Amino acid sequence: MSLQGTVLDNLNLPLEGAHIYIKENNKFVFAGTSNKDGFFSVGKDYTPNNLPTIKITFIGFKDVIHNGIAGSLTIMQEKSEELETVTVIGQKSITPITPKKNINKVFIFDLIVAIIVISSAVYFYSIKK
Repeated sequence: MSLQGTVLDNLNLPLEGAHIYIKENNKFVFAGTSNKDGFFSVGKDYTPNNLPTIKITFIGFKDVIHNGIAGSLTIMQEKSEELETVTVIGQKSITPITPKKNINKVFIFDLIVAIIVISSAVYFYSIKK
């Protein structure tokens, strides 16, 4: 036996990804999730020793708890919570940003130095011949 059912929201739309937990003797024995149609099948080959507690959860909805074997349809009610105020504080950047012009000047300077070094090497090489 497995416990099967469908989880819907208060507009009768299926809730995909609802979590279903089966608890027996204060221990979780099976868990599963609902599919895109809100359908779930939990606890394949499950034979309850006592009446299980079935808990169904979904983010943004109130948890549903069934004591005993649940009906095949569970309708979840939306839950709203008022959050506290969040304050975002900005801080000025401590690391200075170097403009591209300076980078280009450094690159050109290094290029000129490299040309001078190569020219000198060629000159000295030609003198030795």
